[in-house]
Amino acid sequence: MRPLQILIFTILLSVPVTLMAQVKIIAVGEVSDDNWMPINDANVLKSMKLNYKKPAIFSEVIGMECFNENARLNQILNCANHQLHADDSQFIAFIRIEKPFSKADSIDLKKFMPGGNFDHIDKQHTNYIRGDIRNSMGKDASLNWKQYVTYYSAKEAKTKFNADSAVFVPIKLDSQDYYKGKYNNLEALYLQKKGRGFVNFYCFYTDKAKKNLSEYRKAIEGIFRYED
Repeated sequence: MRPLQILIFTILLSVPVTLMAQVKIIAVGEVSDDNWMPINDANVLKSMKLNYKKPAIFSEVIGMECFNENARLNQILNCANHQLHADDSQFIAFIRIEKPFSKADSIDLKKFMPGGNFDHIDKQHTNYIRGDIRNSMGKDASLNWKQYVTYYSAKEAKTKFNADSAVFVPIKLDSQDYYKGKYNNLEALYLQKKGRGFVNFYCFYTDKAKKNLSEYRKAIEGIFRYED
């Protein structure tokens, strides 16, 4: 399975033809800047019944980051937007929003990538988690990906996100892969609810941020909540 191919395919599925001819932006939840959330991504969140709330200690930053000067980060994240920058500049989060697979999508994806695991919307997030592990730790590690991640308890996932699954994924960076030369730590958080799809964060932070890491993580955990 190749996450980049899936990303390209799902983007094509999620962007109507009319959107290619116009730039239309809307606010979602408490988004403070209308240019931050494109309408097609906002519609994906609505279809998932997933509510967004801007974290108090972060600012929404407009722009796409493709990590063109860092091949490893480009491999892990491809291109990312929906940026949230901590007010103290020690922590940056990128939010990935993916259109959930429909039955028709799964059929088309199997034709595009025979042998892929696309049978169920509730497995979509694990495909990406395995990709994160493979891109950061290697193919062998991806075969036993569960031993490298931490699942929130069912009670925590329900209480914090009204989700069925919440998964923390540490991603190892070598010194040449540090983002902007100073963000030397990277972790991902995946949220998933049965039948609704998933959303995830990639979070970069400095060693200085470790002093207040619990505060940053708490803010990130308060961003999304699934409706009942």
